[in-house]
Amino acid sequence: MTNTFQDVGKWVHYCPGCHTNHTTGKECPMCGTPLKKKLLKGQSPSIPVNE
Repeated sequence: MTNTFQDVGKWVHYCPGCHTNHTTGKECPMCGTPLKKKLLKGQSPSIPVNE
């Protein structure tokens, strides 16, 4: 009766202050802003991810 949902992509943490992407963390190492999570659908190579 119900379909299962799958996350097709990769979760990354991004900084709304300096607009950089990071793989982990709670605070941006560049500017100190709290990070938010977003789903990159299909692993887009056009979005660089900082370690």
